[in-house]
Amino acid sequence: PHVGDTLVTSDVQKVDSLVKLLNKEYERRKKKFVDYSGSYVEYNNNNTEKEPLMIVVLNAFESFQESFSRNQEMFDILFRDGAKYGITFIVSTSVANAVRNRVAQSFENKVCMKMADDSIYRDLLNAERGLVPAAKYSRGVATVGEDVLEIQGAYICEKEKINNTIRSTAKYLQDAYKMKAPKLPVLPDICKVEDVLFEMKDLTTIPIGIEINSLEVYVYDFLANKVNLVVANYIENHMNFVYGLTKEFLLNDGVKLKIVDVLGKYEGNYEGAEVFKDNFDGVITNISNELANDGANPGKTIYMILGIGE
Repeated sequence: PHVGDTLVTSDVQKVDSLVKLLNKEYERRKKKFVDYSGSYVEYNNNNTEKEPLMIVVLNAFESFQESFSRNQEMFDILFRDGAKYGITFIVSTSVANAVRNRVAQSFENKVCMKMADDSIYRDLLNAERGLVPAAKYSRGVATVGEDVLEIQGAYICEKEKINNTIRSTAKYLQDAYKMKAPKLPVLPDICKVEDVLFEMKDLTTIPIGIEINSLEVYVYDFLANKVNLVVANYIENHMNFVYGLTKEFLLNDGVKLKIVDVLGKYEGNYEGAEVFKDNFDGVITNISNELANDGANPGKTIYMILGIGE
């Protein structure tokens, strides 16, 4: 539950989404913490509603840099200031200078496994001359508090049981925690109700799609106006949008939905939706009477007229 999403550098849309998310979250927290000395810790210590710690793991950062060098400046800022706002990075690389020296100084904890050049331990960790790891499997040198020490890596369990241990631990955590880290927002090939439903609270926040640039779910307040007009050149080509609205309306408790299908194109079969396909004069008269009597309960009944121009 703690892992919101994973991505690879070939998935350009997801990487771009990550960059936007990090930049937006950084700016949001910076403004939110301004009255708390710009400190994540200070804010959480003085508020009952806590901000979660965000951890970003970048594996093989040198490859990421090659593909997304345009984002280098932004990551330099996040590496330097992110921890202050509760955005922490764990970065792995096989190239010692993948992270610029001035930026590398911002990392409080550094771990060097066996390197070909012993001078790297001094340059990166400020280790004493001669402090190099023994030629043994998984030995390294790391900063531990204010000290620089030789370390020994270890498996989390017996080697042959690693996969099963990870799976069982993940299941235990999923059962133990009700909250889940959100997935990265992406623009799906086909936007389904299930992709946007998490934003719906009631009829004032009905999701109608995903905004292309921000990738945020756009919601519409259907109670703000008594009449809401949906326009398309050929509504016949957008019936899936109509079915999506139908499904969302009916998910709201106590809402009745009446559909007047002037076009004769509605083929949805949703429990709770009453569909009228003929005797339109009588139907409209009944709707007028119902509206006159329903003034005290706005939003109780929704009337959807398909092809009102007909």
